[in-house]
Amino acid sequence: MQHDKDIVWIDRWLAGDQQAFRQLVVNHKDMIYTISLNILKNAEEAEDVAQMVFIKAFQKIDTFKRTALFSTWLYRIAYNLSISELRKRKQRFIEVDGLNFEKLAQTMPDGETDGQDKEEEANQLLYAMERLEAEERGLISLYYIQDQSVEQISTITGLGQSNVKTKMFRIRKKLHAMLQTEKIH
Repeated sequence: MQHDKDIVWIDRWLAGDQQAFRQLVVNHKDMIYTISLNILKNAEEAEDVAQMVFIKAFQKIDTFKRTALFSTWLYRIAYNLSISELRKRKQRFIEVDGLNFEKLAQTMPDGETDGQDKEEEANQLLYAMERLEAEERGLISLYYIQDQSVEQISTITGLGQSNVKTKMFRIRKKLHAMLQTEKIH
């Protein structure tokens, strides 16, 4: 397992240093918010979920087994709480900020662009992503925006690694089909 720089802060917090947990929040608040925002597409709800994530982490820090990175454990909480919140309100949209379009475009079937302007392609891709199911958007967000590995996504979502790979392949194929349909119209 790769070295987890957060272990020092966890150990200090468990030893009674109340400021150490604040440092964990500072280290991860932006990413937790981004995960929640990418799934919920609502800044206010994403902020609420991010707060719930840290409250849950604060309450359950003793259950962190240290077999994975602390960030992976925290991202799993964020992913699960965001999906739960989304299910509660049954809304199926996502906003994707900072998408690494180049990386995603290279993994799409055919992997080619036919000379379209990159900005137009990115907008079409974002529009197509908004039409994905919430869990599909979550997986795409974790892989392309949060730059998580298949192994980390497996840990975060509770899906097997082969299941993550299969779902990612199908999602890319679905996005490609959506983009092809848009080009025709």
